[in-house]
Amino acid sequence: MIQVIIVDDHKLFRDGLASILNESGKVKVVAETGSAKELKTILTANNADVILLDISIGKDNGLELIAGIRETRNDIRIIIVSMFSSEDFIMTAIRNGADGYIPKDTPQNELLEAIQQVYNGQKYFPEKIRKLIFDDIINKSQPTGAMNRDPYDCLTKREKEILRMVAEGWSNPDIAENLNISTRTVETHKNNLMQKIGTRSVVELVKYAIRKKIIEI
Repeated sequence: MIQVIIVDDHKLFRDGLASILNESGKVKVVAETGSAKELKTILTANNADVILLDISIGKDNGLELIAGIRETRNDIRIIIVSMFSSEDFIMTAIRNGADGYIPKDTPQNELLEAIQQVYNGQKYFPEKIRKLIFDDIINKSQPTGAMNRDPYDCLTKREKEILRMVAEGWSNPDIAENLNISTRTVETHKNNLMQKIGTRSVVELVKYAIRKKIIEI
């Protein structure tokens, strides 16, 4: 039987997911936590095969935890289970070493299939996620002329929203509270913004927003 760890900061979600998996007869949930700090202890205390990891773990970013998980248990398989399905989060998860990425509303049979596939050493990404990955690869392989388009056109709706808020002087905690996301997730968005736009600081982001007339001065 496949042994699984659930990492999510919402206990009701953890309990519901654990119940579904345990009742399947194919998977056994051996541990669950909503704390990134507690996760390391859990990893060293058992021989779980797969970890189901949310992107937002309180103030911590699940995507940034992947490297630490690999350092502790390089053999464990990691599936990101998240309500966020943006291209940036997915590509960051892949680059950081995730073995799969599925939305939280994934049907039970598909969730079990994902766990089985990554347990067998394969990768698992639903069709919708695969399309986003494919589109990202295609966009990055366009001829030079196509790549010279305005970086603003490559930003996601959420990134444009955060760019405006940053330029207006919102703090990370205020942005997080307004958008109902963690501060670590806000930081991830800001890092993606700077990478896409080609800036190296928040000041340069603000200057870019002014040039684009996203805010008025």
